[in-house]
Amino acid sequence: MADRGAGLPAGEADELFAAYTRAPEAGLAGVDGTGLGLAIVKSIVDLHGGTVGATRRRGGGSIFWVELPLATADHAAPVATPTPARRRLA
Repeated sequence: MADRGAGLPAGEADELFAAYTRAPEAGLAGVDGTGLGLAIVKSIVDLHGGTVGATRRRGGGSIFWVELPLATADHAAPVATPTPARRRLA
């Protein structure tokens, strides 16, 4: 997903995925939110053995991406190294 918003502050892309974290410009621009959306996305992606991230978009804005592993031929859960979140749920 890409947007044309305020963009990511340099070096802070990873921090946006922490709970209750919002881009500083969001509050100044009157954008409502709690800062939970990206943290929830990251938790779900982590549980599926994937990765999520964000980069700055040329011309302004941000690009958010998700990578998920492919399922095996028999549709069993893909084999992945357990993440800390997955270990807590086990």
